[in-house]
Order: sequence, then C-alpha cells, then structure tokens
Amino acid sequence: MTTFKTQEDCLMKGLNGLTFGIEREYWITDREGVIVPEAPLVLPQLVHGHRGQFKYELSACQIETNCGPLTYTSVSQIIPAQRRLEDAIRRVLEVYNLKLDLRPVADEDMPLDVYPDPTGRYAKIASGMPETILKAACRIIGTHIHIGMPDLETALRVYNRVITECDALIHLGDKSGGERLRLYKMVKPDCMPTPYDSVAHFKTCAEENGYGEDLRNCWHLIRVTRFPTVEFRLFDATESLEELISWVKYCANLCLDI
Repeated sequence: MTTFKTQEDCLMKGLNGLTFGIEREYWITDREGVIVPEAPLVLPQLVHGHRGQFKYELSACQIETNCGPLTYTSVSQIIPAQRRLEDAIRRVLEVYNLKLDLRPVADEDMPLDVYPDPTGRYAKIASGMPETILKAACRIIGTHIHIGMPDLETALRVYNRVITECDALIHLGDKSGGERLRLYKMVKPDCMPTPYDSVAHFKTCAEENGYGEDLRNCWHLIRVTRFPTVEFRLFDATESLEELISWVKYCANLCLDI
C-alpha cells in the first residue's frame, strides 16, 4: 500500500492552517495555434531551478505547472505565482516560435504522440488503449486543486463529505459544454468518486482496484492522494486567474465546512 507522507514532509498544516496546491495543464502550439508534440523539447529546459514545478503529461503536446503548497491566507498570491510559472514557460517557447494554449478540448485531428516518460508509466498506459480511447485521453486538459490534510483519517472524512458536491463542482468548472468530462468518461467510465467507510476500507478498495501501490492510478474526479490531500479533478482548463481563485476558495470552503 502507498506510504503516506507526514505533515513535515509536505509542509501541510491541517485545517487550522489550510494549504492548497494547483496543477494546470496547457497545450503547446505553433505560432498559428496548431497543437504540436513539443513537450520533450521544452520540458528539459524548464526543470532546472524549478524543482517539481513543471511536469509532463500523457500527451507530448501538453505541459503541466505545479503551484504550491500555499497557505489559505495567501490566496492573493495565486495570480503572481501562476504568472511566474507561465512566464518561465513562454521564455523557452519563444526560442522555438511556440506558444501556450488553454482550450479545454483539442480538435480531433491533434497529434497522438505520447510523452517518453522515463519511468515507462505512460507508454504502458497507452499501449493498452484503443486509438479512440487514446485520442479521448490526449484531447483534454484540466485544472486540479489540492487541499492539504493533516493525516489520512482527516482526508477521508473530508473526502466523504465533499464528494456529495460532485455535480455542483462539475457544473462550476465546466468551460467546454460538458465535452471534456464526456471524453474523460470514455477513458475512465468509473471516474465518479465513492465513499469509504474507514481507512481499512479505503486501503482494501485501493488494492482491489489497482491503485494500492500508486494512488495516481485512481482516476476518480475527486480523490485522496498520498501527501495526503483531497484532490479536485473536475475543473476544465481556464485562462481566467480570477476564476481559478474562485475555484480554490470554493474547494477550500467545502473542506472547512466539516
């Protein structure tokens, strides 16, 4: 079973000093806005000096930024923090006449190149996918919001509460008329979160459903991570940082209202 990090490991302070993190996925495009599989070119030039802030995704056309952990009292820092990350990417992209794009759903004719993940995880995932499913997986990008928890027990208690708001959260984060979620459900039909009776039940479900050793293999729209955080994966990509702040506040308030 996954080994969970301690509060000290991940700088989480619990509900009295609520922390959060934000993952945002982007497309890489050429100057005409055509999506291109250039993450293998761009990403190696970003990781130095930015530990953990830039990551790859399944599609070689995507790049992800990680912002946080930030404390809830520093919500106002989201905008400058996100702009610093985007500026760092754009400086590299400009060298190659490339751009960033935040449309939630790409066109059907986009490239299906898979990022050459050095661990082999993405190659393994893609190898078992029919092309229609791989295309659905590659065509979508989103925004993931993590709310930090002091321990696994608290995370599960909070998780069980917030998953009752799943439909409202889906509506709040929909920027594509439901198309991103439709494609996501093609890839992972069992993506709707379900409650856990206890830590023991959570661990049993994880083992039985193939994510006991790696919680990233749980593809639910809301999930508990190893840090531990409650991760909200329901939101489309958005260009609006003000909207992003409103999503963070909404998720945080749900987690506080326990």
